[in-house]
Amino acid sequence: MPKNKLIINYNFDFELFGIISTIKEYKLAWLINKHLGFHLVKEKDIAYEFINLDNLIVSNYLYETENVSLRLLKNKSENKNSEKIGYLIPELHKFDFLIMKNGAIDGIEDKDLLSRMQNIEEIQYITSLDINKLKSKENLIF
Repeated sequence: MPKNKLIINYNFDFELFGIISTIKEYKLAWLINKHLGFHLVKEKDIAYEFINLDNLIVSNYLYETENVSLRLLKNKSENKNSEKIGYLIPELHKFDFLIMKNGAIDGIEDKDLLSRMQNIEEIQYITSLDINKLKSKENLIF
């Protein structure tokens, strides 16, 4: 019997930034709110259940207006039951956090956003990432 495959092409219409920082996610969210004037709010953790793999639980914060959606995601899984460390995007395991930006922030270009975040002392490194080069980009669909 022939097998059918469902192929879905998803449009990744958001910007992705990677952050290296040793602080906790709630402290990073608070610093971003303070320095950039956002209001990131803790949302329910995102849970993934993979076949033949451990579950993945990702902490996330969301700032949303009618023009923009900004989501701060912890790249490392919060799953305490797993014996090994799981990552939301395994090929970006060096990054502690990811920021997904969908839409335009009034008066702030992506370069300005990056430079303002670089001014936050607790952020060691931040960069823009190319979503199309990521093997696990489907993990960012939720």
